[in-house]
Amino acid sequence: MEKLEFAELISICIPVFNGEQYLHESITSSCEQDYERIEIVICDDCSSDSSWQIIQTLALKDSRIRAFRNKQNLGLVGNWNACLKKVKDGWVQFMFQDDFFTSSTSVRKAIKSAQSVGSEIILFDRNYVFSNGIAVTRKTALNFKLPKLSKFIRHGGLKYGHEIICEFLGTFKFQNFMGEPIAGSFKLSVLKNTDLFDERLASLCDFDFWLRLCSNNGWTFLPQPLVNFRVHERSQSSGHIETSVELIDKIYLLKKILLNKDYKLIKSYLKEQHLDEDILYSVKNEIEAAYLLRPDIYNEVITNPWLLNQDISALLPRKSIKLKLKKAINIVLTSLSNR
Repeated sequence: MEKLEFAELISICIPVFNGEQYLHESITSSCEQDYERIEIVICDDCSSDSSWQIIQTLALKDSRIRAFRNKQNLGLVGNWNACLKKVKDGWVQFMFQDDFFTSSTSVRKAIKSAQSVGSEIILFDRNYVFSNGIAVTRKTALNFKLPKLSKFIRHGGLKYGHEIICEFLGTFKFQNFMGEPIAGSFKLSVLKNTDLFDERLASLCDFDFWLRLCSNNGWTFLPQPLVNFRVHERSQSSGHIETSVELIDKIYLLKKILLNKDYKLIKSYLKEQHLDEDILYSVKNEIEAAYLLRPDIYNEVITNPWLLNQDISALLPRKSIKLKLKKAINIVLTSLSNR
């Protein structure tokens, strides 16, 4: 087995909440990695099923497992951050309770690829594994409609900056083209000058995290699937469809791009390349659509105390626009009723 130049410690973080169904497979997959220096950091978020018992049993068999149980429930993203706070040094790789590595060499391949270009962040491709009962539309959306980096970056061995991220942002707006938290590894040191996962975000917390880390530190990409991301009906990360969460997340992320210091490079490049207006208009159009079609979502947006500021308020439809929108929708409804 080929040795790396310098085998730094990598911590595989597994946040857990009621994950008994697939947890054993997830932990075992992590323990079977052939990388030389490895630990598995598991934070149980007050599970009410047998998750904690499974964790304790496996921890007794493998001393590399460091198991913790939160004193109170921190929530999905809060537990991700709890895992990060337990990591001491070296590299970090997330592995969720439902997911597993594609092979025992996955971690080694990721670190070797990152070291070869001198990068402290590496993203890589992932497979989607669908459990029974997942709708065909959901499978199609993830496999074919979601903009994955592997569709555009065909070869590894290159280091990228914020510029290519901005080009993708200009094209795909707030679709997560970077990947889930498990679709990458990073050195703990890159977190020194930035925040952890933003717990105010629900559906775009991982996207925001990767955008901030990669744009400010440089990154590389390996177009090989190193992890299997399981999609099932009970998955904590499978929801938010047709709810206010998606729109609120997009508006909040836009606000961060406009105001947060971590987005300084992205904001500057978007403005230079005249891509910022496209992103603003995309959010503006969604707000107007919500005003017309989902007033419940629209009302939640405009009554959110930490969401709106002067820049975001300017995107809300004014009285004259509201009248035009209502008139347009009435014309469409009348046309349909006369058929």
